[in-house]
Amino acid sequence: MKVAYGKNTPTSATDPKVVEVNELIKTSSAILRPGAYLVNSFPWLKFFSWYGRDLKLKFEGSKKLHTGNLNRVKEQMHNKEDIGPSFMKYIIAISMV
Repeated sequence: MKVAYGKNTPTSATDPKVVEVNELIKTSSAILRPGAYLVNSFPWLKFFSWYGRDLKLKFEGSKKLHTGNLNRVKEQMHNKEDIGPSFMKYIIAISMV
């Protein structure tokens, strides 16, 4: 998280943010496995509201995690805090030009 968002994370495996990122990695690898979901074989399933609810919930959780980190970096930049170099700080800086 230091490279991406400039955040120093505790080295404890039980830290909530570390656990959340580890779960996101596990979920992403399972989702991206070919044939993991029937919609890969039957694309018309995406039109049924009952199909893929778990994917939508996982997407919302992932979006919340990344948006929260992004907003934290923006706020730190706005307050002129020294967070060190990070990918997100670089992206925000070049988008403001």
